[in-house]
Amino acid sequence: MNDAERKAVYRTIIIAQCMGMLGLVLFQNGFMLNYFSKLSLSSADIALVLALPPFVNMLVMLPSAYMSDLHGKKRLGVIGGILMQFGFLSLLVPGLRDAVHAKGLVFSGVVVFSLGNALGGSSWFALLSPLVPEHIRGRFFGRLRVTFQTVTILFTMLVTWLLDRHDDLWMFCGIILVAWVAVLSRLFFYIRIPEVEPAGRRERHFLDALRKVIAVPGFLPFTCYAFLVALFTAGGPLIFALLEKDVLAFKPATITLMGTLLMIGITAGCFLGGRMVDRLGTRTVFVLCHFAYALFFLLFAARGFFALPLTLYIGALTLGYGVVGGSAGIATSSELLALIPSENKSLACSFNMTLISAGCALPGILVSRLLDWEVLSESWMLAGQSLSPYDTMLIASGVMMTLLLVTLGLIPSVIHKVGLYPAASSWNRV
Repeated sequence: MNDAERKAVYRTIIIAQCMGMLGLVLFQNGFMLNYFSKLSLSSADIALVLALPPFVNMLVMLPSAYMSDLHGKKRLGVIGGILMQFGFLSLLVPGLRDAVHAKGLVFSGVVVFSLGNALGGSSWFALLSPLVPEHIRGRFFGRLRVTFQTVTILFTMLVTWLLDRHDDLWMFCGIILVAWVAVLSRLFFYIRIPEVEPAGRRERHFLDALRKVIAVPGFLPFTCYAFLVALFTAGGPLIFALLEKDVLAFKPATITLMGTLLMIGITAGCFLGGRMVDRLGTRTVFVLCHFAYALFFLLFAARGFFALPLTLYIGALTLGYGVVGGSAGIATSSELLALIPSENKSLACSFNMTLISAGCALPGILVSRLLDWEVLSESWMLAGQSLSPYDTMLIASGVMMTLLLVTLGLIPSVIHKVGLYPAASSWNRV
């Protein structure tokens, strides 16, 4: 490709990513939580539904990454894009009409959408890697990340503004329809991305290739550490949102605003975390993040002890939690890139993402079951303050993150002060 063709391809990649993220971000910014609540789903069902995307990702990521190398990355990506359309439309149906089987349509729609997203996501970086020369890879992926995060933040701010004026069901359906059009347009841009590496070149059986990846020194212990951290932190935003809905009685627009602040915090954390990794090394960053996670969990539960407006207090904590999450994500990506072998990179990254997805899915399932089975006390007192089941979960998460400091021995700490931030940012996805 000449320079003009390469620039056109890069432009297509950026537009495709931005369009696709408009659908995904609705699951991350509190919008879908509000929409499912409007459809009269219980908090337990909502927690379970929102745990489905990482759960499906966990099941599909590894085999789809392997199959994409055998049968073509774009072929699976296009199939995934089509499934995402059907999944999104299934979510729209219960809002447009008084569907008797609203819960079934929501569950099936989220599963189909998540399956399509996993099929496309498993080979996304493998598809782009040969298109972007190594000497500009860090800058390009950094630009890609900043662009789509900016677009999703602006979109979430628009959604917040609309819901603040009209939070009727028809407004939710209109926003989902706009996001569906964006996801559909993403498919057309995706088809225009050239696939440089031919399919069918894998020589090793799947299990043989996976055994070789797992045998890389330090890779499996670090991946287990990343799973444990995700297990006790990934459920935080979900618990925050349910707390805001059920206990603090925030309006849908306010809950979505909190989601926006979380995304802004993550973006800032990626910037801050990269520089911290370069100066301090990954292990030091992980230690700081452990204490910060525990502190934010406990501060959420201690909101009654501070004489501050709740919206301001919760917003500040949500923003700070996002900064910690972004910093930890960059440290994780940096360590992973230093550990993965030159061979089977896609499989190594997919294996890591599979375990992290498992760590993200299990907290949502656990929250759902705890609420459905009413295991935790509906109300309890601490130092004269009334607390909820969500506060119990937050305090338990804070304690576990402190105890998990002992697992830092699983980190090989390959990176000390080697300046891997640009490359790391390219692999840290939302």
